[in-house]
Amino acid sequence: MTQGAIRAVKQSASNSTTWCKTVTSFQSETPETTIGERVSVSGELSFDRLLRIDGRFSGRLLSQGDLVVGPTGVLTGDVVDMGEVIVDGKVVGDISVQKVSLRGRAEVHGNITCKSLCVDPTVIVVGGLNVHPGERCCRPLSL
Repeated sequence: MTQGAIRAVKQSASNSTTWCKTVTSFQSETPETTIGERVSVSGELSFDRLLRIDGRFSGRLLSQGDLVVGPTGVLTGDVVDMGEVIVDGKVVGDISVQKVSLRGRAEVHGNITCKSLCVDPTVIVVGGLNVHPGERCCRPLSL
C-alpha cells in the first residue's frame, strides 16, 4: 500500500458493522519497537517511526511517529504530538495527535484532541472530545 493511501476499513462489532475511512500508511510497516503481550515497561520511551504496544506501558512517550495500542495493550500516560494513533486496547491518559482511530473494544480514559477521528460503536471514551480539522473550521464564513 502506498504511503498516505486511504482505504475503507470494515470493522465488525457485536451485531453491527461500520465502515470507517482511515489513513493507513503505516499499518503494513513493521514497528521499530514492540512491547510484547507479556511485557510491562515503565519510564520514558523515545522512538522515531512506529511503536506497537501489546503489553503494558506506563510513562512518557517521546515521538512524532505513529502508535498502535493492540487489543491486549494498556498504555498509561499521555500521547502528545504524534502523527496517527490506532487504539484497539486501553489508554489511560490524554491523547493530542493528528489522527485517532478507536476500534473494536478500545477504551480511552482521558481527553482526545485531534484533527481526524474514527470511532467504532463498541468503543468506550470517558473524557472529552475535541476534533478540529484545521483552520477552515475556525475561519468565519463570508457570505
